[in-house]
Amino acid sequence: MLRHSIQCLPRQRGYILLLCIGVLALLMLGATYMGRQMETALTLARAEQRQIEQEKIMLEARTHALFLLASMPRTMQGLGSGEALVVPDGRFYRVNDGIAVSFQDVRGLLSLNLVRDTGMARQMLERLLGTYGVSSEVSAQLIDALLDYRDPDNLRHINGAEVEEYRAAGKEHLLKNGDLVLPQELTNVLGWAEVAALWGNDPITRYLSVNPRPVLNPNTAGWRVLTALSGTNPEVVKDLLGSRQRGDIADLTPLVAPTLSDNPFSNGPMVIKLMSDEILVTFLAQGEKHGLRLDVVHTPLSPQAPWRIAYTEKVAGEEVLRDWDKLPQLPDIRLIQNTPLPNQVELPF
Repeated sequence: MLRHSIQCLPRQRGYILLLCIGVLALLMLGATYMGRQMETALTLARAEQRQIEQEKIMLEARTHALFLLASMPRTMQGLGSGEALVVPDGRFYRVNDGIAVSFQDVRGLLSLNLVRDTGMARQMLERLLGTYGVSSEVSAQLIDALLDYRDPDNLRHINGAEVEEYRAAGKEHLLKNGDLVLPQELTNVLGWAEVAALWGNDPITRYLSVNPRPVLNPNTAGWRVLTALSGTNPEVVKDLLGSRQRGDIADLTPLVAPTLSDNPFSNGPMVIKLMSDEILVTFLAQGEKHGLRLDVVHTPLSPQAPWRIAYTEKVAGEEVLRDWDKLPQLPDIRLIQNTPLPNQVELPF
C-alpha cells in the first residue's frame, strides 16, 4: 500500500502543476479583461470631459455672439463700423478656443416660400440650382415638386409630385401641403435629397430661407445668390464679391440688380440695404464635423425678451475652417462702446 502511494505521488504533483497553470491563465485573462474595461472607461470619461468642455466653450461663444448682435449699432455696412465692423454676409470670425461664428442676414438669402409658378423668384431658384450644375430639366422637376409640396391641393404640376408619387416612393407621410418651416425641410420634398451636388460641403440650404417677405439685400448675399439674382457669369460675380469684401465697392446693387435699385415698382424683390431683424448665427468648432446654427429674430419691443430663437439646427462643417489663421477676430464689445458712427440706425435694444 505504501509503495502504491509513492508511485501515485508524481501524478498528483503533475495535476497540481496543470491546475496552477490554468488558474494563472484565468487570472491573466481576468486582469487583461479588467484592464481593457478600465481603459475603455477612461477613454469614455475623457471623451465626456472633452464634450463638456466643448459645450462650455460653445456656450461662451454663443453668449458673446448674441450679446454683440444685440448691442452693436446697425449701419448700412453691417454691425458696427471700423475695427468693430461685423459684416452679416456669412463670412466667419474667430471667437476663442477654436470656435468660429458667422452672421448671415436673412435678406441676403432666397426664400423658398416666395417661389411661384412664374416670376423672378422661380427664375432665381433655377439659376441657384444652376450654380450646382443642375440641368434645366432637373431644375423644372425639383421646383414643380417644391410647389406641389407647398400648395394645399392635390393637383399635380407638370413635372411635380403629389400624393400618388409620394405614396409610390413610400414617403406619403412627408407630403406637407404647406409652407416650409426651415430650409432643411427641403430634403422632404420628393427628388431634392437625391441630387447629391446640392448637399456637399457648400449645401444649398446655406443660401435659402423661409422668410415670407419679398425683400433682398444684395450686400449681404453670397456669390450663388448674387449669380441667381443677376444671371451674370459666376466668375464675374465672385470678382465683384471680392471687391465688396475688400471695401473697394460699397454697394453691389447697381451692378448685380440695376433694375431693382431704387425701383419700388420692379417685378422682383424689394431691395433694402439695411440688415434684417432676423439673422442666422452659425457656430463651428475647429476639427469638428458638425456645427450649430441659430435663427435669431430680434424682438426689442417684446416684454419677454430682446430676441427669440426661431429654430436651431445641426450643420455640416465648413471648408473655411481649414484656413483658420486667416479668419478675422470677432470684435470685443469694448471696441464699440462710446464710438460715434456715421449713418447709425438707432434701434430700441
